[in-house]
Amino acid sequence: MDKFFEQINFPYDSIRKGQDDFIKQVYETIKLKKNILVSAPTGLGKTVSGLAPAIYQAKARGLTTVVLTSRQTQANQVIKTILDIQKKSGKPISYTAFIGKRSMCIHQDRDLYPAQDFNEFCKKARTTGKCGHYINAKNTEHEEQRKSIIDTSIQAGMGVEGFVDLCRVNKPDVKEYPKASKCGFCPYELAGERAFQADVVICDFNYLFQQGIRENFLGKIGRTLEECIVVVDEAHNLPDRIRNAYTFSLSTELLKNALSELKDYVKDSTYDNYIHYLRDTIEEIYFNKGLGDKTEFLITKKEVLDLYNNKLPKNEHIGGVVETLQEVEMRVKEERIISHVGRVAAFLEKWNEIGEEQYLRLLEKNVKHDKTILSLKIKCIDPSEISASVVNKTFSTTLMSATLSPINMYKDILGVGNATTLELDSPFSKKSQLTLVIDDVTTKYSARSIDMYKKIANHITRLLHTTEDKNSIVFFPSYDLMQQVLNHINIVSLNKKVLREQRYMTKDEKERIVDDFKSNSGFSQKAKVLFAITSGSFAEGLDLPSDQLEMVIVVGLPLGVPDNTTNAIIAHYDKKFKKGQLYGYIYPAMSKIIQAGGRCIRTTEDRGVVVLMDNRFYWPMYAQSFPKNWHLQKTKSPEIETSNFFSTKDPMDF
Repeated sequence: MDKFFEQINFPYDSIRKGQDDFIKQVYETIKLKKNILVSAPTGLGKTVSGLAPAIYQAKARGLTTVVLTSRQTQANQVIKTILDIQKKSGKPISYTAFIGKRSMCIHQDRDLYPAQDFNEFCKKARTTGKCGHYINAKNTEHEEQRKSIIDTSIQAGMGVEGFVDLCRVNKPDVKEYPKASKCGFCPYELAGERAFQADVVICDFNYLFQQGIRENFLGKIGRTLEECIVVVDEAHNLPDRIRNAYTFSLSTELLKNALSELKDYVKDSTYDNYIHYLRDTIEEIYFNKGLGDKTEFLITKKEVLDLYNNKLPKNEHIGGVVETLQEVEMRVKEERIISHVGRVAAFLEKWNEIGEEQYLRLLEKNVKHDKTILSLKIKCIDPSEISASVVNKTFSTTLMSATLSPINMYKDILGVGNATTLELDSPFSKKSQLTLVIDDVTTKYSARSIDMYKKIANHITRLLHTTEDKNSIVFFPSYDLMQQVLNHINIVSLNKKVLREQRYMTKDEKERIVDDFKSNSGFSQKAKVLFAITSGSFAEGLDLPSDQLEMVIVVGLPLGVPDNTTNAIIAHYDKKFKKGQLYGYIYPAMSKIIQAGGRCIRTTEDRGVVVLMDNRFYWPMYAQSFPKNWHLQKTKSPEIETSNFFSTKDPMDF
């Protein structure tokens, strides 16, 4: 092996094809204090390729490597890789991992508060002395026990779940410390203690890309952005994660709750008018726009501010209203954990301060149980200002993914400056994957009909019969289309265990489906088929190597609904890059297709079939987005090609 790889403590015996280029380019990029975007197919070894050079450079310069990942399973893979590098180097690498603060919480009342309320609950419990776990974590009398928990987790190479459980079961000896809480130790606080100037910190995207969280996080690890070498895994998710984090809403239902809160906790009608004026403003816009059957309408920042300010008494303005409502919020929080009035104030402040170029403002209408609820919404359509303010301030950032394609689009829409790009070929043999395009079907809206649904259903049925002994996943662009097609499939005749993704499934329900899919006991000895959604969680982050998954069928294109948001994104990127249709509509859909199809081949030993059901996949604007190793073959009889592929033992003979 090249001496360079020994120098940076590459922990494995051999380098995969393309991996040497990956590692060396990341190393040189960090050395030059630049950024890099890497599109590296599954199986190339992205995790160690991004980590090894980053950790080496960070330790040599007294910096911290921050690894961002949106998946807990990937966080555990990062920990395993760190331990492998540590074993190779013979020197300790200090690390810690954060997941969502709520997910790390072991307080008995955690589940009473949804994600949006959790931070308020946590803050109240800490400041009022009602969280024993936090008290124990901060009590200097327990320093030795805290150190023991941290040392044990490091020595055992624990993942996040193991560390949380260790904090839960370890409790101070109340005989020795009578005043101690009969609780465990707050995992989040201990992780923070362990994180201070650590060599590597692993966490979710929002720890760096949400402003309030970022400031707190950097304080915990004792670093500035300039002192961080950042590695972003699954970076194709970053644009939408930022857009979602910077989307805000205010509904007439929230205003109703705010009025009730004022009545119950403040008992002073002086403040009611501020809420009434806002509700009147929303309703006035709604009636003036004549929404009719539409569910949303574009509005402007000025439109709302002018109407609202005109309703206020003379010499009052929205800035003053925000300050007044924030003072009321503090009074309310003396008696309860959350404040609806506070949420109104926060939204008004954002409406007043956030610009218009990178954000869209909407009035939305929802009807629930014959009740109309109106909402004002601020939606981020361009994440570049937020992402660039982080990425371009770090010492160096590596953004990597198997589906960072087209790579220049991600460079543009994330505003990554001072950057190089690297696109690598798949290490897999082109004979490992058969990629078929069925060109006599489409899910194009103008072509949808009962006959088309039947045709799609017949293709799926024949393919599943052909692969009766093999596990398969069938992806659809929407739940509605999935149902339309399943109406024409005889599920019993498939002779498989059938699993199906449903709307609004919980994390636990999804995990049960994955466990069922992998299981080989009892009835589960039958092959399985999972019907799922292309934009859902089963299309990404699901690792099913070898015979756990051998065929993926992707029905149609998951193109965005041509609503105001999609049209605004297209218009914005057309103005900014002259590529609105590509950046705002086509490429995001193709990224989901590639993610879904990528479930099939996970290791160099895997073989599988990916079937693309839509004639548009052969159109140049879509076909150019596929990875180079996806050698598309047009067919009207996919079951024949599939049968031939699986009946050939040696893929080189096919």
